[in-house]
Amino acid sequence: MALVPVQLLQPPNPKDNENLFASLALGILLWIALGQYGNMVAQSVVEEKATRIMEVLLATIQPSRLLAGKVIGIGLVGLLQLTIVGAAALVAVHVTNLAAIPALGLASILGDISWFLLGFLFYATAYAAVASLVSRQEEVQSAVAPISIFQIAGYLLMYAALPNPSGPLATVCSVLPPFAPILMPVRMAASDVPFWQVGLAVVLIVASIVGLTWLAGRIYANAAMRIGARVRFMDAFRGKARG
Repeated sequence: MALVPVQLLQPPNPKDNENLFASLALGILLWIALGQYGNMVAQSVVEEKATRIMEVLLATIQPSRLLAGKVIGIGLVGLLQLTIVGAAALVAVHVTNLAAIPALGLASILGDISWFLLGFLFYATAYAAVASLVSRQEEVQSAVAPISIFQIAGYLLMYAALPNPSGPLATVCSVLPPFAPILMPVRMAASDVPFWQVGLAVVLIVASIVGLTWLAGRIYANAAMRIGARVRFMDAFRGKARG
């Protein structure tokens, strides 16, 4: 009598689907938040230029401090709102007994908020720099379009990374500063990410924030008082902008 081959099949774990859904929701939330608060910074810069309020402010405060205060102020608003969302998620987890889902744990939510702060500092300084080149609200979207492309790319890469969070594409893109604020927390929520990859992503984005802060401060200082025609990026960088 011939033996019949038997293959043991592991039934799908419903927790995996729940964790995948939580990771996807996290990525979408971070993408929306970074875009929303980044645009708020850009709109605020252009509004102050258009109404000439900036001329009064810069008479009493350094441009770099004004820029820092604007970024920090809007960042705190975003932090407060996301903290409320995170607290609501923790309450929902406790009520529905879904505590076994790692993506909805306290440590994970605190990590996600930290990634939002890093992403916000990265994008907000860039938004403020390019927004200072224009003087009308109608020009804001065209000015920030190059930055928005990176955020959209990070959003699309999230869908490519979720089926295989440990794959080469997800691994490489998640440590690059423009994509790390979205992809790295999504990977961390969906799977176990090696510590060195998380550390490398943090180091790269912090270094990028430092560089962008210097660049944004220079452009902001040179272009903030130039009302009228759009200022060229290189003119603002060299300090030769003319209104």
